[in-house]
Amino acid sequence: MKLGWWVALVAAMSFGAQVQAAVVTRSFNVTASTFGAFGGAKSPFSALSADITLTYDDAVSGFPVTLSQFRVTTDGRLNDGPFSATPVAVYSLPNVMRTVPRIVIGGTPSGIGTLTANENDFFIGFNDGQPEFTSIAFTMAGSQAAFLSQDARVRETTVTAAVPEPATWLMLLAGFGMTGAVLRRRRVVARYAS
Repeated sequence: MKLGWWVALVAAMSFGAQVQAAVVTRSFNVTASTFGAFGGAKSPFSALSADITLTYDDAVSGFPVTLSQFRVTTDGRLNDGPFSATPVAVYSLPNVMRTVPRIVIGGTPSGIGTLTANENDFFIGFNDGQPEFTSIAFTMAGSQAAFLSQDARVRETTVTAAVPEPATWLMLLAGFGMTGAVLRRRRVVARYAS
């Protein structure tokens, strides 16, 4: 009987590990206030704040990444200028160059991560959990300049609900089952003893 309970517990734990979803939804706030341009061009705004919410599979690099919120405020203007372009997002797993995942959000006129003069396009990228590796770059229609942030920072703003993972529920149920079996066995032994 003991062996049966151990087999059931191991099976429940391994099943619980398999049903854990890899799909996550996370929110971030990215800020910057200093922008430089090659050739000394002046930035069209002095401060940027971006609120971003993404849903992706954290076990897979690349697409698809669902961008459910993209709100960029530049000097009080919402999704203006280069940030009016419809963005796409990419999630990249760690590689030989970095030990953490990287998230990139960008405009699409020339493709993500490619900035071309005289078009509204942008690039926001950050390493997961490393605010110092955040970058913002953009170009604008009618301008030859490409601007790059010098003080971009990201912080996670995800609100997490207190809902247990499936594996936690399975371990809890297995624990209740084992406790019930032990109590039942003790009752049977006590009955025979008297």
